[in-house]
Amino acid sequence: MLTKSHAVYLGQHGIRVNSVNPSMMKTPLVDAWTPEFRAHADALVSRQPIKGFVPLEDVANLIMYLSSSSSGSITGENIRVDRGYLLC
Repeated sequence: MLTKSHAVYLGQHGIRVNSVNPSMMKTPLVDAWTPEFRAHADALVSRQPIKGFVPLEDVANLIMYLSSSSSGSITGENIRVDRGYLLC
């Protein structure tokens, strides 16, 4: 609701508000995970319709799109980048 309420309030000033909500991403921190945590993460990833970690590029590309004039009518959205994890 924070995204939506800010979109309503700031929209009158021409400001769009959206949130990007990625699931587990492949970052350098993944290499430092303990074997137990890695096994837990792999179990979560195995439930996704599209297997694997979310690539950093997918999140960056979405943010670039939302920052561009091509998305000028999009506001108040919470966009999941989770390879379908929450569908299951």
